[in-house]
Amino acid sequence: MKRTAALLFLLFSLQINASGSIHFTVTTEKTRCVLGKQIVITATLVSDKDLKNITAPALPPSEFYSLVRTSRNQHQSSSIQIVNSKMTQTKKITYLFYYHIALKKEGTFTFPSLVFKHGSESYQSKAFPITVGKEPVQTQNISVRIRLNKKRIYAGEQCILTFEVAQKPQAPVNLHTQGFISVVGNLEKSFGKNFSISRLFTNQLSKSQKRIQGVVYLTYSLSFSVIPIKSGNYSISPVPFEYMELKQTQRRRRDFFDDFFGGDFFGRGIQQVPKTAYSNRLTVNVLPLPPKPDDFTGAVGTFSLKASVNDNSIPANEAVTLTINLSGSTRPGNVTDIKLPDMPDFEVFTPEKHTYVDTTAKGISTRKKYKYLIIPREEGDKTIPPITWTYFDPNKGAYKTLSTDPITLTVTKGKKGGKRQARYLTQEDIREIGRDIRYIKMPNKLKRQSTEPHKNPVFIFLFPIPFLIALFALLYRLQATVLKKDPLVTLQKRALNKAKTALAKLNKEFATATPANAVSRIAEIIETYISHRFGFAAIGKTLDELKEELARFAVDQSVTETLIPFLEQLDIYRFSGSTPDKKAISELLEKTQLLIEKLEKKEKKA
Repeated sequence: MKRTAALLFLLFSLQINASGSIHFTVTTEKTRCVLGKQIVITATLVSDKDLKNITAPALPPSEFYSLVRTSRNQHQSSSIQIVNSKMTQTKKITYLFYYHIALKKEGTFTFPSLVFKHGSESYQSKAFPITVGKEPVQTQNISVRIRLNKKRIYAGEQCILTFEVAQKPQAPVNLHTQGFISVVGNLEKSFGKNFSISRLFTNQLSKSQKRIQGVVYLTYSLSFSVIPIKSGNYSISPVPFEYMELKQTQRRRRDFFDDFFGGDFFGRGIQQVPKTAYSNRLTVNVLPLPPKPDDFTGAVGTFSLKASVNDNSIPANEAVTLTINLSGSTRPGNVTDIKLPDMPDFEVFTPEKHTYVDTTAKGISTRKKYKYLIIPREEGDKTIPPITWTYFDPNKGAYKTLSTDPITLTVTKGKKGGKRQARYLTQEDIREIGRDIRYIKMPNKLKRQSTEPHKNPVFIFLFPIPFLIALFALLYRLQATVLKKDPLVTLQKRALNKAKTALAKLNKEFATATPANAVSRIAEIIETYISHRFGFAAIGKTLDELKEELARFAVDQSVTETLIPFLEQLDIYRFSGSTPDKKAISELLEKTQLLIEKLEKKEKKA
């Protein structure tokens, strides 16, 4: 019976949308074309029910094109959702109509809107322009652009800067990782001292597709948090982006086998030519803040403020914890501390502070947490007044004051009465002092002590210990002085142990779950080891510079030739957006261990 009822419930709760909804759009593969060439116009019809006996919308004639042929395709998809114990099935059928047209007249024309009729209903698409020229449209292989997400910015307001590189599909270019790495420094130079700029996503390039001048480009973007320090009109100079252009070159063949096995049989080679593309010039108008109120904290953004206590009913002279959370859309340095109002009924201690910083696609957000220990001295109903905090809201263009609700505490009679007394020490101070007092207790019988303690074996054994401790302290201080004079020696001695410890920790995490930033941590471990072991900053150097530095320290060429491709492999994972699988990460960890051991042996021999 229960199974039958459940089946009936399922049948009644399964509803298929039979009313019917239709979406009709028309698109093209390109909007800038060459005279005499063919392009494809695609009409897309999406419906939630099967449409029988439908025909393609009629294409109006035009002097700019002629219809060569048409074709048709369709596919279907379905999904089921359960909301409030009600199951709903959604079905979508997509009909595709393709119009292959030949362009026969030069100029710019408007491709007309097409009309699809079904029963008594008509659905009309949007018209769009198409430009026809005699010569092929020359589009750039690389396009660089910078843009801000806000047009109106106040001093101190956080905005998001996007650095975007668009690459033409199948273009003969190579976007190497060093080009993206140098963008951070180039942006800092362009924005100068009037802006604070910081990268939002350290190990990730956002990839997408975008249509530019009728051509679909592959786009790679980096996001930055930008905060103007003061008001004014600023012109951001174009930001350079370095990449490699691939060119095919002819070369003389020196040996048949060399060409057959080592390169192109016909003597052609690929040459990488360094190129630099520049972004647009960006104009930023930073508005000044309006006249400031007296209680303005200096913070600009959107914020929230909350306050609570761990107990609303406590005895007099007992402590209660007041917790305040302040959150806002800015960096930590722009969030000033909370100031409590006058609280004459409470004794307030110095707060415990915690700062939490998070980075999202919307920018940098900060949360500050304050824990105040407060003690009510007298019984009765006591109130913690509202806590206020003033900031500037750039979305409203006005100052706002956050205020918490007043908190009422019920203070009961304490163990020793709740009457307040004037004293310099608090109840907790007195208790701590009481714990430190120890009363001297005399034994019932006193033992006679020897008048010659130097003959006691215990004395003879313990007598040299203070001298040994003093000698050890002297030697330790001498060694610390030497290490302090030459910290590089200390780093070199501890480089291997630190690298092994970091690898062991990463291996331990990898045994239970794959860390999201495993590749970045591997690169950091090996770069830190090289920096400490050889005494130069490996982080930030190009691979060629790193190779030259290692050669200067007489590192064997075989080790260097193994290290450089390995670092290139790590950079590909870090900046291409691809994520290695668990097996690949395990292999990277093993290679890192072997490379560090090889570098250690070669350096010792040198």
